[in-house]
Amino acid sequence: MSFTINTPVDILINQINTKEISIEDIEKNLKFNHPVKTDLQAVKLDWVLENYDSFYADPYSLQRFLTPWEDKKRNSYLTTLLCGLHHKDSFQLAHIEPLVNDYKNKIKSGECTSKELKAFNYALKELESLLKKGKTYIILDGQHRLKEIYDYLKGNNSNFIVSSGFDHEATINYIDENNNPQSKVFQLGGKFTDLPPIAQVYILKKITIAVTIFSTGSLRILAYVFSASNNGLPLTWHEDRSVLHHNNYIHWLKNRILKSGFRDEFWNYVKLSAPLNQKGDTLFLSHITPWYLLQQEDNHGISTSYSFATNESDLLYADGFTMKEKYIENLDSIFTIIETMLLSYQPKKKIKYGEMFDLFYVVWKLSESKIAGQKYKISRTDEFFTWFKKSENDRIERDRYVVVNGVNVEARHSYKGKLSRMSKENFEYRIVEIEKDITRDLPTLIKEGIITAVGSRSSSLSLEDVALHNNMMTGIGEPITELDLYSKKGRQLEINEKKPVSQGGKRILENVDIQTPSHNKKIYNQVQKQK
Repeated sequence: MSFTINTPVDILINQINTKEISIEDIEKNLKFNHPVKTDLQAVKLDWVLENYDSFYADPYSLQRFLTPWEDKKRNSYLTTLLCGLHHKDSFQLAHIEPLVNDYKNKIKSGECTSKELKAFNYALKELESLLKKGKTYIILDGQHRLKEIYDYLKGNNSNFIVSSGFDHEATINYIDENNNPQSKVFQLGGKFTDLPPIAQVYILKKITIAVTIFSTGSLRILAYVFSASNNGLPLTWHEDRSVLHHNNYIHWLKNRILKSGFRDEFWNYVKLSAPLNQKGDTLFLSHITPWYLLQQEDNHGISTSYSFATNESDLLYADGFTMKEKYIENLDSIFTIIETMLLSYQPKKKIKYGEMFDLFYVVWKLSESKIAGQKYKISRTDEFFTWFKKSENDRIERDRYVVVNGVNVEARHSYKGKLSRMSKENFEYRIVEIEKDITRDLPTLIKEGIITAVGSRSSSLSLEDVALHNNMMTGIGEPITELDLYSKKGRQLEINEKKPVSQGGKRILENVDIQTPSHNKKIYNQVQKQK
């Protein structure tokens, strides 16, 4: 080796230029601990055709929804591709396998907390499922363009028109059957599969695109690459933090909220704080979820000072975060009630952002939190929403004005003012007022059948207890034998609530009898028909 650590730059470069040494010689002795490897390739278009099914792009957790390009934009891109500007844009892909290996190593390291292990296993499962589906690369940048290339090469685009300023025609020179030189002019527009075969082969085998392929075990680095690559259409904080994260809460947001068949219709009734195409719906859930967790036995590390700022919910998107499945199920239940309610009611005016938090609170209070130890089911959603809106309007007007020098003026601290901005203080103020109205109106809501008390089967009663209480007789007057109670030779019997749990009945001696499974099923079917 003819260089040392102190060999000047100009001498080293001269040695490389004269081939006395090579850059590989230097590379062997110089180690950078890069967490990522980058491979820039000029790939032929037939590579896109052959590998397209191995590309993975998930707009729900990765980027904005894939909105189809208009013809003008599509024509412009295909023109650059076919008319000499094919390296103008680059594509960014990432290998999936290194990510899988990194999660496996984290899990095997023995250095993870139990919550991190749960989160990493969840992410690993998601990524491994992609490999099983034959996916090799995650698209970080170029999703639209790759789709346009693929559709064009498959002959799915018959409306391609070369943009003005570029030659619409090409020429083929060939020798005819009489060995005479000929030329043929053809149009570049239209379907790829309608082009002369020799032109199709040229496009597939000669035209290349610049593809950068990243290999790393770090989702954080890939998220950075994605965000940097998409700075032409900057992401919001909320969009940016959800890039390439996999945990059970994000999985719920993706599959339950973003993929909902009622997404556009439902959120059209809500005045979101961010547009729907910037995931304003999951932003709302991300704002309310930390508050919800603070009401639970396990708050998952949410600060008690949480005040609804977007960055305060970043914990939900952390690498090692996972939420108890029971909490996700309860969140889903509350959201489903609200979704069903608004879709049925079809309010004429959009619901204000702050009102959505109030509605969430009321539904949560009735269906999960309990009032004086009792849960309630919202039986008549239209009437319930009417009550909610009227009581919300009453609260707005209740303390809206104060009298100053004999004149009504807007109060500085009022329900209306607290409704205009979400914060810990403002929400707590509103909750106090909401609680007053729930307490006042609860008897009326029950009496009119708008809400129904939900009972419970939690009980220490045994089959023997109920049989003895009912003088060893079933609910239809048939005798119960000791064999029925204690032996497999006897009949199979069940405890039945006379007033169903769904209607507020409880499993207490005064409300239960004994039935056979077949008769119990008949009773259940009769109750369902009466609803």
